Amino acid sequence: MPEMTPDEMIGGLLHDIARAQCHLEDADSDLSVIAADLAKLTKALDPSTAHLLGPFARGLENHLNELQQFDEAIHVTLETLTSGRAVPERRGDGYSPKNRGLGLGE
Repeated sequence: MPEMTPDEMIGGLLHDIARAQCHLEDADSDLSVIAADLAKLTKALDPSTAHLLGPFARGLENHLNELQQFDEAIHVTLETLTSGRAVPERRGDGYSPKNRGLGLGE
């Protein structure tokens, strides 16, 4: 098997980063829905019961903040690596951020 050139390696890395970014965007979206539902639920519950959900809510908020920081790091990395290159818009299975809403159950 011939060795990959640096450009081919960067292209593969760009593809993998773009694919991971799609997954992270989905996770962020799902967790944001959960956070909104949790906020509504805690307002409807007795304060002592709502207090029990506090650790989960704080952990969820921390993860959402971390996902946002990671997303920003991905954008910086993609901008750096793509100077003069096309950014892959889809994963190998045809999924892309632009067509996420076309799945079943949406």
